Amino acid sequence: MILHIEPKPSATLAAGLTLLHIAAMASAWVSLVNWALALVMTGIVLSEAAALLGARRICAGLVTMEMNERGQVTWVDSSQRRHGPGPVRVGLIAPWLVTFAVERSGGSTQWVVLPPDALAHDQFRRLRVWLRWSSTAASVRATGNNPFSK
Repeated sequence: MILHIEPKPSATLAAGLTLLHIAAMASAWVSLVNWALALVMTGIVLSEAAALLGARRICAGLVTMEMNERGQVTWVDSSQRRHGPGPVRVGLIAPWLVTFAVERSGGSTQWVVLPPDALAHDQFRRLRVWLRWSSTAASVRATGNNPFSK
């Protein structure tokens, strides 16, 4: 095992989603009237509620995760079911957000969204490095082209 993480719910993700919904409400308020405004505002409020529940679930759906030196992941979900070892599909690796997908035991995919405050600073940095390394290693295995062997 190279890395073991246990993410926690992110206040940054929840605040960002809330700000986006407030901006949507302001746009609707300026541009719509009467029943159209009421309908759109209701949709935005419902979307915000679903987004906040989803934001909690995105981090809470993943309880622990272990990454190994072969670029594979074993993880435990909130139902205490163990998944893996399996590959990781990298979505975004940035200093402000990491997204990746892991496979569930049944064959479906679980996307994980982790802002920096979901992990300790060192764990977040190590996760970003591991994801970059595992995606490079996976492309080398798939294509046979090792950019470092030349």
